[in-house]
Amino acid sequence: MSDEKEARQFLPCMEQPPRCYLTCMAHPDKRLSNNKNGGRVVSSNKRSNHETFVILPQGNDVVMIQSFKHNGYLRSDGAVDPTDGDLVLVGSGDANTFVSMTLDKKDASLWCLEKADSGVYVTCMDDNSFLACNQEGNIILTKDKEQTWNVEFQTGELCFVSSSAMDRRVRCDLMGSLTLSENWKGWEVWRFIEADGEGHVRLNAWMH
Repeated sequence: MSDEKEARQFLPCMEQPPRCYLTCMAHPDKRLSNNKNGGRVVSSNKRSNHETFVILPQGNDVVMIQSFKHNGYLRSDGAVDPTDGDLVLVGSGDANTFVSMTLDKKDASLWCLEKADSGVYVTCMDDNSFLACNQEGNIILTKDKEQTWNVEFQTGELCFVSSSAMDRRVRCDLMGSLTLSENWKGWEVWRFIEADGEGHVRLNAWMH
C-alpha cells in the first residue's frame, strides 16, 4: 500500500480525548496545574505538560478531568487527610472548599463545563460547587457562581496541508524549518486547533 493510500485511511481525524489548558478568567496568569510530584492541584503561569489536562466525556454532559502529566483525576473532597498518599489538600476556607487529586478513577469527581458569556463555569457535580482561584492563587471550590475558565485546546483535527498544483505537502522538520515534501508521513501532519470560537484556528506541527 502506498504512503498516500495508507495516510488517507486515517487522516483527517480528530485527536481524542481532548487536551487543554484551563485558565482562570479572573486571574489570566493562573492556570490549573500539578506540582512536580503530581499530587497537588495548584495554579501556575506556565504552559507545559504540568498545566495540560485531559477532558474525558462520561455522557450526560459531564466529564472527568485528568492530569496529562501525572494521570491523576480532579476531585472535590473537603475532608482529605493531607498525609494520605496521592490526596493532598490545597486551597483555604471551610471544609467544602478543597480540591484534590486521586489516581483511582472510581474516586474521581464528575464535572460539568457550562458555557458562560466569557469562558465556561466548571461545576463539581458532587455538591454543585464551582472551581475558582482565590487571590493567593489557590485552587478552591466555592458556592458562588462567579469565576469562569478559558478552555484552551491543545488538540484538534490532524490534516495534511497540500499543494494540489505541485503534489507536495508542507513539512516541518526537527529544527522547525518549513519545506515542501513528496511524503505523506508524520513530519507532514498538522494539527488544526480551534482558537476562539469565531472560526479561527491555530496550526501546530503534530511532530512537535
